[in-house]
Amino acid sequence: SGEKVINFDIVPDKIKNLKSSNITCDSINLSWDKINGITGYKIYKYNEKSKSYKYLTSVNKNTYTDKNLE
Repeated sequence: SGEKVINFDIVPDKIKNLKSSNITCDSINLSWDKINGITGYKIYKYNEKSKSYKYLTSVNKNTYTDKNLE
């Protein structure tokens, strides 16, 4: 009898073929190749001033439109 604990990290493949389209002064459409076995993607935006990433949203498809560009 007893208990055995195993910890591990699941590291998915990196995004490939990231493309931008429909670029306007305040929005951009992003798309990338779908990764097999992945059911969702978390979207982050990099802030040049703070040198950090901000979480924006999660999506269930391999496209995202950011409508809040400055």
